Amino acid sequence: MQYTFEQADLIIVGAGLSGLLTAWFRLIEHPAERILILEAGPKAAGNHTWSFNSSDIDAHWLQRLQPFIVHHWPGYSVRFPRYSRRLPISYATGNSESLLAAVRPLVQAGSLSVRTGSPAVLVEPTAVELADGTRLTAKAVLDARGGRPPSSMLIGHQKFVGHRVRTRQPHGLVEPLLMDATVEQRDGFRFIYCLPYTDTELLIEDTCYSENSALNENEFAERIAEYAHNNAWEILAVLHREKGVLPINVAQARPALGSRPSEAPRIGLAAGFFHPTTGYSLPDAVRLAARIAKLPHLTRDALFRSVSAYAREKWQRERFYRWLNRMLFSAAEPAHRYRVLEHFYALGVGPIQRFYAGDLSLADKLRLLSGRPPVPVWRALQVINERKFLRRQKCRSSAPVDVPGNVNPHLGKETD
Repeated sequence: MQYTFEQADLIIVGAGLSGLLTAWFRLIEHPAERILILEAGPKAAGNHTWSFNSSDIDAHWLQRLQPFIVHHWPGYSVRFPRYSRRLPISYATGNSESLLAAVRPLVQAGSLSVRTGSPAVLVEPTAVELADGTRLTAKAVLDARGGRPPSSMLIGHQKFVGHRVRTRQPHGLVEPLLMDATVEQRDGFRFIYCLPYTDTELLIEDTCYSENSALNENEFAERIAEYAHNNAWEILAVLHREKGVLPINVAQARPALGSRPSEAPRIGLAAGFFHPTTGYSLPDAVRLAARIAKLPHLTRDALFRSVSAYAREKWQRERFYRWLNRMLFSAAEPAHRYRVLEHFYALGVGPIQRFYAGDLSLADKLRLLSGRPPVPVWRALQVINERKFLRRQKCRSSAPVDVPGNVNPHLGKETD
C-alpha cells in the first residue's frame, strides 16, 4: 500500500479504524475521487479487535461493512452475582487484518493509497508537512491520528489485556460472554470478556474500569490463565495478544469540535468519538464516515462543518451517559461498581440496544433509574450536575498527570 498520489482529493493523517473507514465509505460513494492516507507507524490498522452490536449500525452501512466482519453471533450472555442472562442481540467482530482486506480492492483499483512510515509534523486544512520536509496538498485534510481525548473531557479508564488461545478440549461457549462480573473485583469494576471463534479457539479478555491507566500486562495475563483454569480450559497455545487503555467519558465541559477552522478537523479517539460508557469506537467511526461519505462536495469548509456538527450533537446526546459514568466512577464504592451494570443489564432488550447505539429515549432513561438504585441516592445526586462536578475535580488537582487520556489523578468517589 505504498503508491502515492501527487495530489489527492482528500488526505487522511492516520491509518487506524477511523481513517480507513472514512476513506472506504467515501470511495464507495465517490469512486472517482483519490484519497491518500499517511501513517506514521510501519503498519496500517494496528493490532486490534473491534466488536459491536449489529443494531449499533444503520442497516445500509452495516451491509457495506460485511467485508470487515469476521465473526457474527445471534446473541451473547452476561453474568453478575445476582443473575446470568442471555440477550438475543446480534453481535459481530472484525480485526485489523479484515479491515485491511476490506480496503485492499480500493488500493488495487488505484483510488486509495496508504503510505506507512510517514509521520506528519504539520496538519493543515488543505496541506500536510511530513517529517522529511515533504509537503502534500489536497482539497481537504482529516486528522485521524490517535492520542489523548480532548482536554475538555475528564475521563476514567477501561484497561484490558486479551489473549486469543487454543484449548485442548472444546471450551463449550457458542456465543460471546460479554461480561462475567462474578470474578474477584480488583482495581475498580472488573469483568472477563470472551469471544468464541471456533470450538477450541477463543479470546479471553480481562478488563477493569479504573481511575488510573497503569496496566501490568503480566498480572492481567496471570488472571486470564486463572480464569481459564477455573473453567477447565486447558490452554495449548496463546495465538495472539492485545492490550489497551480506552477512555471513559466522565464529564465534558464543551463539545469536542476537534480543531479550529485553521486546523484540519480531528476524528477518532483524539476527537472523543467513542461510546462514552463502553469505550467502543467502531459505531462512531462508522456514523461519521457515513456522514462524510454523503457530502456532495469535498471541501475544507464542508468537512469542518460536518465534523463540528457531529461533535456538538454527540455532546448533547450523551449527557445522561456521562452522569451514569460519574455514578460508576465517583458515586459507587469500587468493590460494588458492578452493581451499576448489573442494574442496567436487567432492562429489556430494546433499552439495552438503544443504550449501545447512543439513542436512549426518555422512557429508557426512566427505566434505567427505576427500582432499587445501584448506588446511594445522595451520592448519585452529588454528581448529577456536570459543571459543579468538573469544578470540584479541578480544585482537587493542581496539575494534570502526563498519562494517556489526560486523566485527572484525583477522579474518585465523591464524599463532600
